[in-house]
Amino acid sequence: MSVPGDVAVAGFDDVEESRYVGLTSVAPDLGLLAREAVRLLVRRVEDPAVAPAQVVVPFRLRVRASTVG
Repeated sequence: MSVPGDVAVAGFDDVEESRYVGLTSVAPDLGLLAREAVRLLVRRVEDPAVAPAQVVVPFRLRVRASTVG
């Protein structure tokens, strides 16, 4: 099989290595993701009965060679 000829490959978190190997990746706002995770954890510790919450974190799609044919 060949990438991207037969199969497209994408990752999540846009680590530095993905840039060097041409891996398409979802690049979330890591600072916001971390802050929200801590905020929700503290909220749950303070009140274990608190309802689950959904948080949308902005992201960018970094299109690279692994998905472009």
